[in-house]
Amino acid sequence: MVVINEWLPNPAGKDADPSMSSGQGGEWVELWNDSDSPVSLAGWKLETKGGKRVVLGGVVGPQEYIGFRRQSTKLTLHNADGELILYNSLGEVADRASFFGQAPEGKSYSRTESGDFLFSEPTFGYENKFEVQENLVGNIYSSGVLVEGGLGALGFFGLVLGVAVVLTGLTLFVIKRNESLSNLLIRRNEETWS
Repeated sequence: MVVINEWLPNPAGKDADPSMSSGQGGEWVELWNDSDSPVSLAGWKLETKGGKRVVLGGVVGPQEYIGFRRQSTKLTLHNADGELILYNSLGEVADRASFFGQAPEGKSYSRTESGDFLFSEPTFGYENKFEVQENLVGNIYSSGVLVEGGLGALGFFGLVLGVAVVLTGLTLFVIKRNESLSNLLIRRNEETWS
């Protein structure tokens, strides 16, 4: 099966750098054949978030990588909220990858062994490498969803409670500072109570 393995949406330097003067050669997409047989990419297509498609070609050998640079595909990859969809020769979705937020400059969006994606150092044409395993958790995406980052029910309740406490404190402060409000709301009228 051929899958999206890595893509560089926000290279250091120009997005369409044919000279590779930045060391990255502009934007690119890399596919990986994880099967034990060669796969012809005739009729396969890549599509970006904006809906622009390009027809691919060539053959990717078993357990090999094949890369496509922006100069040949003419695809513009989005630096923010990016998405790529890979279609097989029958027009079926073979794979898809997406991220939310801004892509860090000079980092590729790379598939991990578990199939999730994270931003790492680019490895065009080679196996993906990840430097520090302990720091990956906050950057891993599964099906385009950030693993870490939601408040959750308990966090939301704590936030609401905190805001309520602050507003109550501010209200009491204003009432205490204003004598007529303080007399009206807090102090009792001695004549009424006698």
